[in-house]
Amino acid sequence: MSEVEAVAAEHIVFAPDNIAQGRDETLRAYAAGQILGKHAWSF
Repeated sequence: MSEVEAVAAEHIVFAPDNIAQGRDETLRAYAAGQILGKHAWSF
């Protein structure tokens, strides 16, 4: 698992609705679209 996927997994633990209610259908898509290359995240 890449570092960005590990961060995405942490986000899902604390805010599982990010994927359930968001645009991204998978953890990998969430990681690529919402985390990778960002300086800050909100959830």
